[in-house]
Amino acid sequence: VRQGTVFGFLGPNGAGKTTVIKILLGLVMPQQGQISLFGDDLFRHRHRLMRRVGAVVEAPAMFDYLSAYDNLFYLARLSAAVTRADIEAALETVGLTTVAHHQVRTFSYGMKQRLGIAQALLPRSDLIFLDEPTNGLDPHGIKGVRQLIRRLCVERGITVFLSSHWLVEVEQICDEVAIIDHGRKVCEAAVADLIRRGERIAVRTDQEERLREFCARESREIVHHDPARDRQLFLIAGTEDEIPGLIERLTRDGIPLRGIGHHRRDAVPIEELAH
Repeated sequence: VRQGTVFGFLGPNGAGKTTVIKILLGLVMPQQGQISLFGDDLFRHRHRLMRRVGAVVEAPAMFDYLSAYDNLFYLARLSAAVTRADIEAALETVGLTTVAHHQVRTFSYGMKQRLGIAQALLPRSDLIFLDEPTNGLDPHGIKGVRQLIRRLCVERGITVFLSSHWLVEVEQICDEVAIIDHGRKVCEAAVADLIRRGERIAVRTDQEERLREFCARESREIVHHDPARDRQLFLIAGTEDEIPGLIERLTRDGIPLRGIGHHRRDAVPIEELAH
């Protein structure tokens, strides 16, 4: 994982994402293999390394009867001394300054998620693990948390290791991604490269046979065919910048086009991305 990036850890529910995060935090012992954080062996130097690491695993755990400020004060003291300025800066970073002294029981789920991230920032974390940070949030809350994560990376140089089972989540906030399925890594790539695998060119024509012959000659895969319409829809593997050249070649082959355009799916199956 490169320093100062948002690294996505993508996989379906039950793939093992949370288990891996718990191992990386030293909360679960691996059966084999080695773990290195900041270039040092995790289990040899865990006490020192964890002072540079923050995490929100599964859901933030707070005392409902305490204020946001008091929660951060007491929880941060478990691992290191923090100053009033540190706590105020963390609350400002996550946008909770105006409710710093309100009881957490009055907070929405989105506000609790942001408070959990504030806790992960203390005292001064270089690496943060976030486990499904937008799970259960409404659209407004999702947008706010995503913007916060990118800001932590860009403005403060913090490395964020983020697990998710949504491709659209990883696409919007991550720089790189690893995909796991059934406990095994099946793919690792830059997010931009991964998204291109989900791009398609949508072609409408009533000449199915001739289009299939054309795609066979061009070694282009027809990944979807909708025959239920008068002007049949075909989704062909390809990217948006290939459309002008494709139009020219289809026209030259005498294939009448009823429509052509860029099509991209947000929900691409894990198995397809891995290959």
